[in-house]
Amino acid sequence: MPIHDSNRIEFAIENGNIHISSGSGESLPAYWAHPVSGDTFPGIALLHDWWGLTNVQRLLANFYAHLGFYVIVPDMFYGQVATKPQHALRLMTDTEKTRYQTVETTLNVLEKHHQTNSHTAIIGQGMGGSLAFEAAIHRRDLEAVVAYSGFPQRYWNGFDRCTTPILALYGSEEPYIKQEEIARLKKILKRSLRHDDHAVAIVPGAAHDFFSETPTNESRDVGKQVINLTLAFLEKYIERPDMSEYAQY
Repeated sequence: MPIHDSNRIEFAIENGNIHISSGSGESLPAYWAHPVSGDTFPGIALLHDWWGLTNVQRLLANFYAHLGFYVIVPDMFYGQVATKPQHALRLMTDTEKTRYQTVETTLNVLEKHHQTNSHTAIIGQGMGGSLAFEAAIHRRDLEAVVAYSGFPQRYWNGFDRCTTPILALYGSEEPYIKQEEIARLKKILKRSLRHDDHAVAIVPGAAHDFFSETPTNESRDVGKQVINLTLAFLEKYIERPDMSEYAQY
């Protein structure tokens, strides 16, 4: 379970594997987690990296659900999980034409679900962070996007017209994305339409992956920093239910 600095109210949750339906009627596998309270909650589309939907995403989904978010993790690799980079690359190639549409389907489900309040955000890691950038550029109905180690290179010409607040987090030891590219992203976001709402931050000591099933003391500290930054950003833009009624519990 991720850790964070907070006195936030935590909710009992339900979770498990589900299928969501696309506009064409296609059934897509996913994992969900959400509070069991009768209130409506903001939604999060949690997008996995090139390894596939692993236990790390399930733990993160459960964590955000405990804090009052309705979370869906679409399985963009349809049940396959990579253990080697070569396999991960093949899965990315095989799903290149379907991944973003899966993200769109997930967002549409979250926005229309009777347990959400139509306020929706995306959190994505690596490959999922790149898809989060894409959604932030193309959609106008998202409240916030958080990209963990997202690859910005494909979107240089789109960030300047982005109307969704973006938080982009990178490790100081990021091995795949050059520091000059991160600096370029920061510069482009600063001159975009919502320049005051975007942020790029470097997490000291972090590499590409911020969370692990078998964390060390160092990786726990990284995860804690990332979670604190994420929650502060989301809560700046997401409408939450009135928590005062839960304070007595």
